Amino acid sequence: MFVAERLSHTIRRVTPQGVVSTYAGARDQAGASDGAATVARFNSPSGLAVDGAGNLLVADSGSLTIRRITNAGVVSTLAGGTAPGSVDGTGLAARFRSLGRLALDGNGNLLIGDGSTLRRMTTANVVTTVMGVDGESSVRLGTSPRLNAINGLAVRPDGRVVLSSEAAVLEAELP
Repeated sequence: MFVAERLSHTIRRVTPQGVVSTYAGARDQAGASDGAATVARFNSPSGLAVDGAGNLLVADSGSLTIRRITNAGVVSTLAGGTAPGSVDGTGLAARFRSLGRLALDGNGNLLIGDGSTLRRMTTANVVTTVMGVDGESSVRLGTSPRLNAINGLAVRPDGRVVLSSEAAVLEAELP
């Protein structure tokens, strides 16, 4: 099991025997540098997902980036950058406002809770907004859905997405 320790800026691993160790980053050393897991730095990681190849995907909320830790222990930035915003784009051209929870859909795309929006990042690192409006915090579904601070995110076996926010639990099909 892996745990994103937001306040210590590390990714921790917990073995089935309960042994806890630092997997990536350095305790209490915030940053946004890539490289070997032991020298890479994170800034308030907040969400984790494991892709089909066994790589760990990280929502690094303080640096506003999506990062990957390979099975070989190499950390790289896949999307986003230090400037806040809600901009769709490819790789480092994309911008995030408030990164949080992550989940993978059945096609290997990464779903990203980003403040009041749900974003999708393809395996080619193309980020698009699929639900919600940046800066709006009312909750409603329908033809023009609105979200409020996504704090839980999961994909059901049938492909429907379940979101929890401060105000509601929603289930929806994504476009």
